[in-house]
Amino acid sequence: MITEAAYCIQIGHFSWAALWVSIPFGVLVSLVLFANNLRDVETDAKANVNNLAMIFGRNNGPIVYVSMVLAALISIIIMSLIEPLGRWSLIVLLSLPIAFKLVKVMIREVPKDADARTAKLNTAFGTLLVISLLLESVI
Repeated sequence: MITEAAYCIQIGHFSWAALWVSIPFGVLVSLVLFANNLRDVETDAKANVNNLAMIFGRNNGPIVYVSMVLAALISIIIMSLIEPLGRWSLIVLLSLPIAFKLVKVMIREVPKDADARTAKLNTAFGTLLVISLLLESVI
């Protein structure tokens, strides 16, 4: 993952903690592209484009999407309980209203701006995660 590579270059050694912490954020980053692909399933089918959204299909794609959002959020809770994150990381859960609203929309129908909405969740999640890491280091 890019986060681990950046950590390794700056610090000079590998860190399992940095790798684990980067995964939930990386999942949400990948969901931006997945949301875009879900939105374009019909168009991509006509153009013979193959991607994960095409593999899962219009019906199962949103289920995969919701599962990945939940996995990112649940992983933060788990990592705050057993490490490598501290309790401050639970402020990431302040992004839950955005996540729930987005999940409800994605289950009903994938909107035209699904990628932008997913990026909004990703930005809130990532910002809160960085804030929690900063708080953890000073408090």
